[in-house]
Amino acid sequence: VGPPPFNLSCVADGLYRSGYPTPENLPFIARMGLRSVVSLYDPGAFSATYVAWLAARGIRYKAVSIVGNKATPYDMHWPTVAALLVEVLDKDFLPALLHCRSGKHRTGCLVAVVRRVQGWSAARASDEYALYSAPKERDVDFEFIRTFDLRPV
Repeated sequence: VGPPPFNLSCVADGLYRSGYPTPENLPFIARMGLRSVVSLYDPGAFSATYVAWLAARGIRYKAVSIVGNKATPYDMHWPTVAALLVEVLDKDFLPALLHCRSGKHRTGCLVAVVRRVQGWSAARASDEYALYSAPKERDVDFEFIRTFDLRPV
């Protein structure tokens, strides 16, 4: 079995996070028993191969066009994030893998909001975000985690 994707971790029962899988990671992913994959990143040519590989295994693939927070904590479109969270927390969607390019910023922010939905404080969710994004943590991501409106979720 190949190596796991970068930054792979279990977020909740049946929900995983990671960086974008490489071809070397696919044997590992095949053993995860996934039902769904959400990609927040399109790396170009490998994407078509990856999507075909997932489809051949009956794994649903969803690409979400979302930018990371760079200038403000609102760069990640909040309604898109809320809708995505409702979907990935649905038991019919699980087990699922959520990933961006490196599993740090976009994935980290989404996972932090999942943690807040799970009852974690914003500070605790921010600590986990920092663990996966170090040494490139973004202040705007901490602000996003602290201020994201959980009511639509």
